[in-house]
Amino acid sequence: MLKEKLQKTTPFIYGITFILILSICSLGFLTPFSTVSIGSASSGTEFNSSVSCLYKAGLNGSITSNILVDRLTDDGDETILVGTSDGLYLISNGVLQRYIPSPFGISHIALVEDVTGDDLRDIVVSLKEADVPALRCYDGATGEKVWHFASKQKVFVKGMGWGEVQLATTGLQIARDRDSQIVIVTSGRCVFALDVHEGSQLWKFEALDRLGHLALVADINGDDVEELAIGSEDGYLYMLSGKSGKVLWKKRIAEELTLEYGGGNTEMVQTGITSIQTLARETGRIITGSGDGKVRLIDLKDKRCVWEKTIVASEDDLPTNLRVFLGVDTTEDGLPEVLVAKDDYECQGDDRSSGGGSIFGGSTSRVPTIQWEEFGEGHQEVQSSGELEQREVTLLDAEGGEELWQRDLYLWSDADPEIASHNGDPVFLEPHKQQVRRIDLSTGDLLDSIAISTLDGEAPRIKVFNDE
Repeated sequence: MLKEKLQKTTPFIYGITFILILSICSLGFLTPFSTVSIGSASSGTEFNSSVSCLYKAGLNGSITSNILVDRLTDDGDETILVGTSDGLYLISNGVLQRYIPSPFGISHIALVEDVTGDDLRDIVVSLKEADVPALRCYDGATGEKVWHFASKQKVFVKGMGWGEVQLATTGLQIARDRDSQIVIVTSGRCVFALDVHEGSQLWKFEALDRLGHLALVADINGDDVEELAIGSEDGYLYMLSGKSGKVLWKKRIAEELTLEYGGGNTEMVQTGITSIQTLARETGRIITGSGDGKVRLIDLKDKRCVWEKTIVASEDDLPTNLRVFLGVDTTEDGLPEVLVAKDDYECQGDDRSSGGGSIFGGSTSRVPTIQWEEFGEGHQEVQSSGELEQREVTLLDAEGGEELWQRDLYLWSDADPEIASHNGDPVFLEPHKQQVRRIDLSTGDLLDSIAISTLDGEAPRIKVFNDE
C-alpha cells in the first residue's frame, strides 16, 4: 500500500523504491507521517505532489546504531532494525513488530542464522553503555534473550591496578563456517570469536594496541572458515584465521609522521588504521584508510598493497582520520567505487585529541590504561553521539585508485552514507538541515533535493532499501 502511494506521488521516490528517514536527536512519539516534498536544486521550486515516507510507530530515544534492513526469513518482508538509547525496534510494512527494551542503548546489530529452531533468523546486538554483559543474542520471533557474553580483557585501572574489564564494542561481524556461523567482535585490544548458538568463546586474539573495525574475506588457508582483517592503532594490519584466531599475516602499513611544533620541536607519531572495508570478499581484497592520509587496496591472498592514494597531503592536516565506504560501480570495471570521508583526527591519549578521554595511556603506549573517572558508568570515553558535519568526501576508482571527484558534503559521524538508484543512475543521498540532497555519484554534482520536516528540527537519518 505504501509502495503504491509512492508510485503515484513522485517519480524520484519511486525510482529509489523506498526511503526510510529517521531523525537523529529524538525519535519521540510522533505523528504517523511527516510530509516531504521534492524541489529543484537550481530553481528552488517544488513539484505539486508531496509524499509521506516517514512513519512513526511509537519509537522513542536517540538513534545509537547504524540502521539495518534485512529479512528474518528468506521469503519474508524486509525488516528495519533500529538501535536506540532505549532499546531495539523491529519495523516491517510500516508497523512496529517488536520492541526489545534496553536502558543501556544499542551500538551494533547483526542478523544470524536460526539458533532457536523456530525458522526465523535471530538477532545479535551489542549494548552501547553497559556494566552488564554487552553482547546479546535475541530470539527473532519472541525477543527473548538466548545468550549473553562479556568481552572482558585485562586492563590497568589507574589507582586500582590490573583487572578484567569489559570495554565497548568497536566492530561486530558474522563469519561463515562450513556448517554454521561465528560471531566476531572487536573490543579494545582484543578480537573475540563466539559460537553463534551458545555464545561461548571459541578463541580470543589480543594485539599490542587498540583495534578498530574488521573486514571479512573468503577462506584463504583452506579450513572452510572465512578469514578476517583488522587494523590497529599502531598501524598494523592483521589477517586472522576465522577458525582459530591465529595470525596468518601482519604488516605495519600506516606510516610514521614527524610533527613539528613551535620552537623547532618535533615529535614522531605512529599513525593507525582508521577504517577498513571488504572490497571483494571472494578474492580477499580490502580497502583501508589510515592516519597518514592514505587509502590503500590490500590483496590479502598475495599479501601486498595493490595501490595507495594520498588523500591528505598537507602536513598541517596530518594525522587525519579517513573513513572508507563502498559505493557502486560507476566506471563499469566490475568493482564498486570507494568513498573516502576526511573526519577530525582524535588521537587517543594525546593532547591534540578533540574527543573525550582515552582508554589508553598514550598513543604509543602498549599498556591499556583506564582513568577511573572516565571509565565510570556509561563508558563515555569510547562512544559519542553522532554528529552531522560537512566533510571532505573523495570518490576513488577501486581498480587503480584514481580520483574521480572531491566535494564537501554533509555526513553523520556514526553512520554509513546512503547510495540509491534513480532511473538506473547511482545517487548519493546527503542529509542537510531539513532536506535530503541528491548528488550524482558519477560526478559529485547536486541534482535536486527533498524537503524534510522533522519535529525536532534536526537533519534526518536516511536508509534506502528495496521493498520487493
